[in-house]
Order: sequence, then structure tokens, then C-alpha cells
Amino acid sequence: MILPFLRGMGPMSTKPPSTPGSANYVVGTYGIIIPVYTTLTVQIWGSGGGGGGVYSSLAGPGLVPNSVRGGVGGTSYFAAPSGTLIADGGNGGGNGYIDQSDGSFTGFGEGGSVGGAGGGTTNAAGSGNAGGGPGDQGAITGGRGGRGGFVSRTWNYYDPGAPVFGASYTLVCGGGGDGGAGFVNDGETGPQARYGGAGANASAAMSWT
Repeated sequence: MILPFLRGMGPMSTKPPSTPGSANYVVGTYGIIIPVYTTLTVQIWGSGGGGGGVYSSLAGPGLVPNSVRGGVGGTSYFAAPSGTLIADGGNGGGNGYIDQSDGSFTGFGEGGSVGGAGGGTTNAAGSGNAGGGPGDQGAITGGRGGRGGFVSRTWNYYDPGAPVFGASYTLVCGGGGDGGAGFVNDGETGPQARYGGAGANASAAMSWT
């Protein structure tokens, strides 16, 4: 039997009314003030790694393919009470290399590995933002930067460890990795830059009902 004074009581009976909404975030560090919510979802798309450049033997003697890499994308996270959501940045692509001593093309750059993710109900390696494009010297290119990871989690307001109304939690969206250096030299015009492209910055979204 349900006692009369318990009828109609449940999780919602202790919560102030909430207004659905959403917010988007770009690269940077934030102190997120949590609104009143029924459900709260945080999603982070990790940053991409930088693309690899291209070197030639006249501009970078002694190098080999993949000896110079693009930068690693910055780590992104949301520090929730139940555990930190993390989206790692992608790794940088390797350089391509042209051996001009005999006119041969000695190797393409390899692509950067993807960033991982953890702490969410969805943790998807390589499903974040794009890596940087490769440096290009026609027949030879560097490697593309790896994509960042993706993490997402949804809380009910009454879940253990759920973010608390009115509290502030840190959100970081990391920067994309720098493009890898590269220089070629045709022996006539001097060194020319053949850098890889920078990886995309991380981004994040928060929505609530």
C-alpha cells in the first residue's frame, strides 16, 4: 500500500523547473556554470593532429620519411564529479622526402594515428575533428594528421555524481596540432616551404532539458 502523503513524490518533486537550452564552445578553457536541468549532455570533439610536410635532400640533408612530424592536438576534457570526460588530440602526420641526388622519390609521409577518448557513455577514437592536410610537392606528400577522439555523456539530475545545479566545472577545448615543417629546394630558386596544415581545434557542446 502507498501511504497518501507519498503519492506523486519522486525525483522530479525535489527539482526546480528547468528550461531546455544548449551552448557551444570553441578552443579555450571555461568555467561552466551548470543550469537547472532534468537531463544534461556534454559532447567533446577532440582536436586534430598537424599534417606532415615535405623535405628534399637539398633542403634537409640526412632526413628520411617520417623523421619530422606535425604537432599533436591538445587534449580536451570536462571535469565532471562522476569522472573526467577526455577527448585526446590526433597525432601528427610524418614528412615526405625526396632524394634529389639521383632524382628518385624516396617516400610518402604516413598519416598520424587518431586520438582516443574516455570517461563517457560514448568513447569513440578518431571520431573528433579533422587532422591537418599534408604538405604537397606533386609526386610526394606528407601524411595527413590524425583525427581527434570523441566523448559524450548524458546525466539525469538525480544520478550519483551528476553535475550540480549552479556549480562550476572546468571544460577545456584543446588546440589543433601545428603543421609539420618542410622545405624543398630545386637548386635554382632556393628553399621553399612545404609545411603540412594545422589540425582543427577541438569543440564541445552542452545541452539540457
